Amino acid sequence: MVIEGAALDALSDDPDDLQADLQALAGPSAGPNGGSIYVDGFSGGDLPAKNAIREVRINQNPFSPEYDKLGYGRIEIFTKPGSDKYHATADYNLGTEVWNSRNPYAAEKAPFLLNEFEGGGGGPLGKRASFTVDAQRNMVDNGSISNGVALGPQNLAVSPFNTVVTSPQRFTKVSPRMDYALSDNHTLTAQYGVTHADIQDAGIGGFDLASRGYHSWYDIETAQVAETAVAGTTVNDIRFQYYRNSYHTEADSRDRKSRYSVHSTVAARRPASPSIRRTTSSFQNYTSALRGAHSLRFGMRVREQGDDNLSTQNFLGTFTFGAAIWSLR
Repeated sequence: MVIEGAALDALSDDPDDLQADLQALAGPSAGPNGGSIYVDGFSGGDLPAKNAIREVRINQNPFSPEYDKLGYGRIEIFTKPGSDKYHATADYNLGTEVWNSRNPYAAEKAPFLLNEFEGGGGGPLGKRASFTVDAQRNMVDNGSISNGVALGPQNLAVSPFNTVVTSPQRFTKVSPRMDYALSDNHTLTAQYGVTHADIQDAGIGGFDLASRGYHSWYDIETAQVAETAVAGTTVNDIRFQYYRNSYHTEADSRDRKSRYSVHSTVAARRPASPSIRRTTSSFQNYTSALRGAHSLRFGMRVREQGDDNLSTQNFLGTFTFGAAIWSLR
């Protein structure tokens, strides 16, 4: 299945929804981690903006040995190269709480404001080079509703507790690319992408107070260099990618108190700050050749991965109390 043109335009512009749409089209795959996504021949990268995608191929060859797993559930994404004419596109999406109903567990309507910007452009850089730049900025202010009961410190009197907290979410992505013709038969492509996502006051809602909120953010960097050489009926592709992904969580409450959880009542404190950093370097060299009625393809891939994981989850312990109140007569 090849998705391009009008079929690609029909998919969602939101990156999370777009990924879910593509995985639904690809179907299940071998293993517990779901489908595999390849961007310009590399796995483990960040999904590009939709206006930067040239075409998507779904399950093109389930038996190809150059991919990580055998079978279906594979999504291959190819981005757009530069062109010989200047062009640009821009999209904007706005959403507010005007059309939302009030949550029955909130005393007031939860706030909601969505601003999504997406655009890109490109053009020639002399006679042998061209460039493209794609950018995306999403800003969402969402309301987190806490609803429960609190016990008085003196007489354990039950009093309802209800609050609405605004949780800002920000997403920024920029990806420039340059294509350069080294000769009539050699093409060099260099691409760099950076993504930053940030969520303030996450984890609030339900029985969780604002003191259990945390700040979560992640950064993704991707650098790719590819060279394609054509010699008669033989095509050789050399590719290199460096990928870095870091994820951080920091508790809003900076004190060192333990975390308390009371069933069916409001809970407080979340002093946990995990941090994850992963890097991947990948080198590929594939050659395709036509020999009469035969088509040959062979090559190699070398990949190095690093993982640095730190978690302070539950370092100070957890105390859980049942909700039942017993009386002695």
